Amino acid sequence: MGPIDPQVGILRLDKADGKTLAVVYNFACHPIMGLPGGGNTADYVGYASKTIENNLSDGALALFIQGCGGDINPLRYKDV
Repeated sequence: MGPIDPQVGILRLDKADGKTLAVVYNFACHPIMGLPGGGNTADYVGYASKTIENNLSDGALALFIQGCGGDINPLRYKDV
């Protein structure tokens, strides 16, 4: 196991009226969690984006950017 980056980078973009237009965030961990049987899921990124959007002004978007997570996964690779 090597070093990790535990920080979440956040950039908030506001409209001229002060309301939030979007939040761009990144994290250094691959969103690779799948469903049993090989299905796909939005993983932690989907949950985080939905939570951000539900707590901001109407129409604000949450945009995820993958951080430097070359060998960083939420589970052991063989368990996925």
